Amino acid sequence: MTDTTNQVADNTVTIEIDGQPVKADKGSMIIEAADKQGIKIPRFCYHKKLSIAANCRMCMVDVEKAPKPLPACATPVMDGMKVYTQSKRATDAQRNVMEFLLINHPLDCPICDQGGECELQDVSMGYGRDVSRYVDSKRVVKDENLGSLIATDMTRCILCTRCVRFLNEIAGTDELGGIGRGDRTNISTAVGASVGSEMSGNVIDLCPVGALTNKPFRYKARAWELMATSAIAMHDGVGSNLYYHTRNGDILRTVPQDNEAINEAWIADRDRYGIHGLKNQENRVTQPMIKENGQWREASWEDALNMLVNQFKKFDGDEIALYTSNYATTEEYHLLKQLFDHLGSHHHEHRIHMTDFSEHDRMPRVDVALADVAEQQKIVIVGGHIRHEQPILNHKIRQAWLAGATVSSFGPQAFAPNYDLLHDFTGNSINWVKQLASLAKSVAEISQQKPTGQLADWVMEQKTDEDINHLAKQLLKKDTCALFVIGQISEQHPQANMIKALTAWLAQVTGGKVNELFTGANAVGAHQAGLFADGDIKQKEHRLNLIYQAEIQDFADQASIKNSLTNSDFCVAFNAFCDDALKARVDLILPIALLPEVTGSMTNNYAQRQVTMVAQRSPGETKPGWRVLRVLGNLMGFDGFDYEDINDVMSKTERYQAEPAIIHQDCKVLQPAVKGLALYPHQGIYDGDQLVRRSQPLQDSVLATSDTVCVNPSDLLSIGFNEGDLVSVEQGGRYAELTLSVSDQVPEGSAVVNMGRSSSLNIDAGDLSVGIIGAQS
Repeated sequence: MTDTTNQVADNTVTIEIDGQPVKADKGSMIIEAADKQGIKIPRFCYHKKLSIAANCRMCMVDVEKAPKPLPACATPVMDGMKVYTQSKRATDAQRNVMEFLLINHPLDCPICDQGGECELQDVSMGYGRDVSRYVDSKRVVKDENLGSLIATDMTRCILCTRCVRFLNEIAGTDELGGIGRGDRTNISTAVGASVGSEMSGNVIDLCPVGALTNKPFRYKARAWELMATSAIAMHDGVGSNLYYHTRNGDILRTVPQDNEAINEAWIADRDRYGIHGLKNQENRVTQPMIKENGQWREASWEDALNMLVNQFKKFDGDEIALYTSNYATTEEYHLLKQLFDHLGSHHHEHRIHMTDFSEHDRMPRVDVALADVAEQQKIVIVGGHIRHEQPILNHKIRQAWLAGATVSSFGPQAFAPNYDLLHDFTGNSINWVKQLASLAKSVAEISQQKPTGQLADWVMEQKTDEDINHLAKQLLKKDTCALFVIGQISEQHPQANMIKALTAWLAQVTGGKVNELFTGANAVGAHQAGLFADGDIKQKEHRLNLIYQAEIQDFADQASIKNSLTNSDFCVAFNAFCDDALKARVDLILPIALLPEVTGSMTNNYAQRQVTMVAQRSPGETKPGWRVLRVLGNLMGFDGFDYEDINDVMSKTERYQAEPAIIHQDCKVLQPAVKGLALYPHQGIYDGDQLVRRSQPLQDSVLATSDTVCVNPSDLLSIGFNEGDLVSVEQGGRYAELTLSVSDQVPEGSAVVNMGRSSSLNIDAGDLSVGIIGAQS
């Protein structure tokens, strides 16, 4: 006879909350069980993603047989426990706590920037008195200067410590803390510094009162005036979910949207503040423009498109080239590929951030889902500053480290990660790749396996040391496998395919996995659409060049693309922005909308397809890119451009399938010769795309880069200049005038140049030889 009795799982207990039976996980807290059941308990300091502090005491509940009310956030559930959230003892405790919290809190809700979305305001309506019994003077706390992103009104702080715990546990920076004791306690930075985390803006969402608010948004609008539009972040390959808050079709701020599989409850600062680049009208193009006799004039869309059609008809297919960034929708990429197929051109490229094109038809290899990175036990970062490249991925790596994982790194600079490194192998742009090869040699010697082809001979030529051998032994342990994360420094490197082949071989021999990061928000969508070519198309002569949502700063080889555009017969830019460097080299500008201004799909680095919605009206005569391309196809008389709306195009792109991503190990060995210093073309976190470069709050923050070339102090003598001197970085007869800076984090023999800035437009990332000479001016 079968036993059909109901049994509770071993890891759960049954409790009762307000008369309702509730199943809860063993070791969980009362407040978690109540939240799952939809039973509301007021709180301020508790947050599901942070550690328990239990310092606000707002969540006091009545537990049967307990001598006094207990905090629901810090009281573990026990089988048979009976909890009352609405009893007289519970509500009296909550009301008393509310009264104490309001003793020192200023009653200035009408002028507080948090008004209308303040947790203290909401809870006080249910648990506060209508008349205060406190008659003494309130305390006043001096405001903190936390930089260009976060505004402070510290007198409003109720010491919930959510901000402190976030920066300690999630951001890993420990920049805020409680200073003083008792009623003298205040939240402050220890030395009066600003907050410099790349995810610092999340403390604004966490703050339950108006103590920490969004500085650029300050006094711009009230919460009830705003409409929320669901969208996808456009600045990296994570695809964080967020809401754009708009008023009258104008984006005023960005807040995170919860998605446990991707960004949890957080977003990076560039996702939050990048929208302020939309307000920068200096180079925004709002009307089609035609260059005639070296002078620009505004034109109608009809005249501009007819001019482009006439240019298309002048040239054969492969005389036409397309360069597109990875910051557009998959639907735009689909139509671009469709257009170029009809034109008969195979010269279209979205990998403008790369310099090594010896392998051309491969998706980024991603073996581990983003949500599972936190569960890895060994992680090796290969040529990546993950903290700036994908802050949410870096958060997952930190979670893994907090759980006991070891993290090692290979790269051209000693970065400042927010976790400890087991090994940090740094060297100039040539030497750190050799160190990776040394690891492969050590693994080969221990495992008695070797890479194949040319790679094997080069690997076995390298030297090993004690640290390399130690890491090799750790990777070969069979208890756990390692995750190798190939960063964007590797993607841009002239030896990129060698680096990837070495990493793939290491993963194969050690039983590990590989995650490869691509630059841009929708590189996978561009690749699925087929916008890649065989070889570096910049090395070929084209008579007609198209630039799509890209500027010269977006290219790895900036000097080369400048030369290609200058030497062509006709150039057209499909762009939202067009600065002087690009204007000097194009003949026609067609203004198309940016990602927050369009509806479409995007596929992130982890092959997750998501839809972003239009949130803001595009200015002037700006049009969505897909509409412009559809009309262009119709004017050319091409079949298949009869789309009625964006949904028709999305019905095509939703059929795209993720292709198998295989890193081929039989690559050629390239060993660039370096004369002088070895270039490390550094991509600043706020220099990566059109919007962040124009977002003033981000450019005023502590993480913004400057027009500098940075070297190791030991190289100053051979250079012959001092820190702070204006110098010229020379590369192949081209010059970039920069200020000389010095850092111990830069390896000897290396020169770090900040790319993505107008000061570095004469530098190619693919040429690693640079010299530092006197300024040319």
